[in-house]
Amino acid sequence: MGNCCAMPACTESSIEEEKNVKLLLLGTAASGKSTLFKQLDILCGKPWSRVKRKEYCPAIIENTIDAIKIILSNGFRTLGIPAALQARASLIMGIEKDVYGKYNLTPQIATAIESLWGEPGELVKQAFENCTEYQLCDSADHFLDKVKQLSSATYVPEPKDICYSQVPTLDIHEKTHTVSDVQYTVVDVGGQKDQREKWIRCVKDVDALLFTVDMGAYDRGLAGNTTYNQLAEAMDVFGLIVNLRYFKNTNVILCLNKVDLFGERIATKDLRNEEKHWFQDYEGGCDETAARQYIVNKFLARCEDKSKKIHVRDTLATSTRNIEHLFNDLRTNILDL
Repeated sequence: MGNCCAMPACTESSIEEEKNVKLLLLGTAASGKSTLFKQLDILCGKPWSRVKRKEYCPAIIENTIDAIKIILSNGFRTLGIPAALQARASLIMGIEKDVYGKYNLTPQIATAIESLWGEPGELVKQAFENCTEYQLCDSADHFLDKVKQLSSATYVPEPKDICYSQVPTLDIHEKTHTVSDVQYTVVDVGGQKDQREKWIRCVKDVDALLFTVDMGAYDRGLAGNTTYNQLAEAMDVFGLIVNLRYFKNTNVILCLNKVDLFGERIATKDLRNEEKHWFQDYEGGCDETAARQYIVNKFLARCEDKSKKIHVRDTLATSTRNIEHLFNDLRTNILDL
């Protein structure tokens, strides 16, 4: 990877260094914090071996098959699956995991998925475009576009594929890296509601809290509670976290993640949703700048200490270059290292 941001030499380390810095990554489910965690490992850790990269194949295949199943079962609720697609759709919907809990993406299945995804009438693509009305991982199109490649026995995930893969974080993950004689301990904790009780174990002695926000989720409800907006939930959770006494003197970085998806969606879909009673005091229409500032103000308003500096950064966790820039900004401008 090119050293676009003049990244200092990085090495993994287990020995005590001159300075220790603890970075805590928090955020709601699917906000991109675990992707950021993987990016820091790419930037600062040892190069990933083919064996390590192959370990992500089951997750990538599961993301791909689950995505097409969800599109077929949820995306066609209003469209209806045409008769011409029924046979292939039935084949895909009938795919089951083996005794080890893994999917087997055979060339036959990959061909069926590819033909559906690229079918001339683009009905599957239309169903995909309705994804804000149901729960679909943001990487669905990335993997569906290359499904035949994923089915090859010689396929080895690239770092980009690994960063796009989504696996719920169900525990506390910690990595230590050394950059310019500073030891960074990076901690990632699950963002699902049932995992948040673990957050309290990680809040002591934190130098920088990075709270990631899925900006592309402004028009989606929660799984299991579609009336509760995902972005509103992130605001509520941020309010609980930023006001904890443990973070009184901690650097807080609000990472507005998935800004690319946000930009695409806000161009045609207003932040304000009268029908669902979401963000009813927003009056900026489909103006991206106005919508972003409204969201930022909502998050900042949750901090009770109005003198506390909260650093706001636009991020794209799937982009190694973007996270490299964020990390350099964190080191030099925020932590002053």
